[in-house]
Amino acid sequence: MGSPVNMSAILLAYLFFVLYAGPKFMANRKPFQLKEAMIIYNLSLVGLSAYIVYEVSIRRCWFC
Repeated sequence: MGSPVNMSAILLAYLFFVLYAGPKFMANRKPFQLKEAMIIYNLSLVGLSAYIVYEVSIRRCWFC
């Protein structure tokens, strides 16, 4: 981190969106339906975790 200005700008932009812009944008809208997206996301994380276990413990044989 070269200077605290970049991180401060990111933090202020995040707070602006979370506290002001986001609620104002979603005020008259229905909530997003994310059930299918969350199922796909969770299954992909399970697959990635299984791949990491395979690579670390079986393929590299740390327990041999």
